[in-house]
Amino acid sequence: NFFFMFNISKIFRYKLYKLCTIKFSIIEKEEISSDGTIKWLFKISENNYVESVFIPEKNRGTLCLSSQIGCFFNCSFCNTGFHGFSRNLYSSEIISQLYVVRKRLKYLYNKNVIYFFSVTNIVVMGMGEPLINFNNLSSFLLIIRDKFLYNFSKKCVTVSTSGVVPGMHDLFIYNDVSLAVSLHHVDDALRTNLMPINKKYSINDLFRFFNLYKIISIDKITIEYIMLRNINDYNCYAYELIKLLNGNIYKINLIQFNVIKNFIFYPSFIEKIYFFQKILKKSGIPVILRKIRGMDIKASCGQLIGKFVKNKK
Repeated sequence: NFFFMFNISKIFRYKLYKLCTIKFSIIEKEEISSDGTIKWLFKISENNYVESVFIPEKNRGTLCLSSQIGCFFNCSFCNTGFHGFSRNLYSSEIISQLYVVRKRLKYLYNKNVIYFFSVTNIVVMGMGEPLINFNNLSSFLLIIRDKFLYNFSKKCVTVSTSGVVPGMHDLFIYNDVSLAVSLHHVDDALRTNLMPINKKYSINDLFRFFNLYKIISIDKITIEYIMLRNINDYNCYAYELIKLLNGNIYKINLIQFNVIKNFIFYPSFIEKIYFFQKILKKSGIPVILRKIRGMDIKASCGQLIGKFVKNKK
């Protein structure tokens, strides 16, 4: 209640009362995986819900946040885009996920339900394309980076994009955080089949930005590459990827595809992933094979769908 804020003037309290509201996203459903991963279904507004995921590890806890209700980019391997799009989240609605999760984790920790309760890292990799919702994303990032608020360091905040080049420019100018870019293929035509955004921002467009970025920044860009059986996991594509990533500003996250019902894709065989990774490592590029987390509660990469009324526009 604004009228109990006695450290500000009565006039200011009244203005806040007239112009603002205080409300938080509501946890509609909570699921805890056998590996400790937690997924929440948040009620944002009437008939609109998003999902957020907390991934605990030995010395850190990563919170994966959503930036849109659904996604209209419709990447062919992602369940979020398959279910359509409703609207952008306001910055307050993105922040609300973090605020509520922190409170909930402390409660679960005190009840001995979980072994790690601190949010040390933020990744905007949940539902939606963050850079299409740039203004709200930017406000959110400024708040969590502010030393008088959440005080997250730039290395602990990562924004993931499917390749919105103008948004990447804006992110670099206005928000000093880490960048992850979903590449997923080295051939334009085949990447377009996987990610329709490639029609607008091609691989060449991405690397024009990267070449500019490496002149003015020492920070590494994370290249995300999902391993799809007999689609993009051939050894020749590993060598093509090495040619593309000519420079020391990249690191690669190899992602195992998480099986989604009625989708035509299958995960690459693990032996093939290891060999693909070995080829990349020999070139000197840092490569990480991302662990599958929360599979039993459908909290893994590409599986978040929430619940919402689809926008017909």
